[in-house]
Amino acid sequence: MQPFELIMSPADVYVALEGETPPAIDAVPGGNWVSLGIAGKRNQAPAGVKIAHTDTLKFAKTAGSTGNVKAARTDEETTIEALIEDLTLETYARAMNLAGIREVAAATGVAGYKSFGGKQGYDVQAFSLLVRVPASPYGDGLNMQWYFPKVVENGAISMAFDGEGSVAGLAMKYVALEDPNAASEAERTFIVTAQTAPALP
Repeated sequence: MQPFELIMSPADVYVALEGETPPAIDAVPGGNWVSLGIAGKRNQAPAGVKIAHTDTLKFAKTAGSTGNVKAARTDEETTIEALIEDLTLETYARAMNLAGIREVAAATGVAGYKSFGGKQGYDVQAFSLLVRVPASPYGDGLNMQWYFPKVVENGAISMAFDGEGSVAGLAMKYVALEDPNAASEAERTFIVTAQTAPALP
């Protein structure tokens, strides 16, 4: 409903291995895209998903001025954060450099289980990431999405089991890296798309 520019909807987050192309703005993410949390946004803590853009500017003054006369950007970073309340090992492993999961089937006298080792090592697994909001600043029933062609997970993973009804979660923090295969310099870290109308029949 109006005002459309006020977006209040929660977002879904999807991950895939680096290089996955984004879905069309009106298509349900499929193929290799996997929801971050088996129940999507229902597995997010109430704070939801946060996207932050930060940068550092270097300012210059001249001898003849009292104020800054020029600025250059020397650093920029985009991060995506969410606390995912899903301790399935599949989700946990995505927070731990896509650790390989071992599954053992139940047998006589042996319990079935899944496990993975926690040491991550030097190599960092890169992902593609998609944030999809079922709302658009241009009308009802439309979508908005952020596509990150290359990110790495850099959260300080911690869990609390307090026995007081609190839900244990995985604090995910993805940092966008530059994609060397991007179509333009402006699209190296992310592309944001807002749907303006439904597809014509």
